[in-house]
Amino acid sequence: MKSNATKKIVKATIVKAIIVITSLFILMFNHNAHANDIKIGGLLMNNTITWFGQDFFQYFAREWRNQGFRGNQKIFVEEIPSARRGTQIVIRYKGEVVYRTSVNGTRSASRTNGVYAVPAVLSRVRYLDRQASNNTLIADLSGDGF
Repeated sequence: MKSNATKKIVKATIVKAIIVITSLFILMFNHNAHANDIKIGGLLMNNTITWFGQDFFQYFAREWRNQGFRGNQKIFVEEIPSARRGTQIVIRYKGEVVYRTSVNGTRSASRTNGVYAVPAVLSRVRYLDRQASNNTLIADLSGDGF
């Protein structure tokens, strides 16, 4: 015969399992977008490690938002620290490197680099998007010409 404490634990476990399963069903089958849902226009992903990389990312992200760029881009900012060569910052878009800098510096250098990286990244992102759009148009015209 099970004790009351064991019965309570089993009952609580079953209730938790039912709640989890119900939540999963709700998440799986309630995927319709609603007008009041939050829409994410793009992402800036931070994969920096050192204080320099963190500062660079903060200034880069602030300037990126100030530019008012509202695309669907997913930009990855990555830091590769090296004791011999200093910190290397790499910014990727669609898996391609769009900006790279190597800096041994101070906080003011991280600010300068973060702010000046934005126009270069924007230019490269726009170029890659135009190129992808042109490739799509050319592919549409192949074959029958329409």
